[in-house]
Amino acid sequence: ASNLTGTFPTELERRGDFSRSFKRVGANCVAQQIYDPFSTAGGTRTAFPNAVIPAARMDAVALKVMPFVPQPTLGGDACTGANNYYVASAEKFDVNQLDTKVDWAPTTGNRFLFGASYRKSLQVTPNFYNNIANTGFTSAGFSNISWGGRMDYTRIQTASLIFNVRLGFSTITQDAPPAVPQ
Repeated sequence: ASNLTGTFPTELERRGDFSRSFKRVGANCVAQQIYDPFSTAGGTRTAFPNAVIPAARMDAVALKVMPFVPQPTLGGDACTGANNYYVASAEKFDVNQLDTKVDWAPTTGNRFLFGASYRKSLQVTPNFYNNIANTGFTSAGFSNISWGGRMDYTRIQTASLIFNVRLGFSTITQDAPPAVPQ
């Protein structure tokens, strides 16, 4: 299971109307004020009347992006409306693994060990927004593939002399392809 809690603009805020948007100041819940960003001449900012951004002043890029921003699914905090979005989903995590080991002692003084291992894992995070604005970088899957091998040879020369050689290798490939548009 995988969950996401977040805060997103209300329907009114999406249209530039912040007249019902509030913030906490100490223990008080006060109305949010929206200022005209182009009114800083003389060091004084001018508030938008009734905390509403005129439609002609809405940013064209923001309006194009807004359909990809999720709609609130909860009421959120009683004052601020924070944490007004919740979604529960599932994260996929598959692992395939194989390990082998062979011990061979052709004589009492000679022993061999051979081993190999393989592991492939794939992790796919959920698309919490259910669109191309997905927050997870691994939406197309994050995979690890690893290989390993080992060999050990031990020869008992005398009661006080042992000859031992060990060889091994391992390799890992990590891949995180870009998200797939949905």
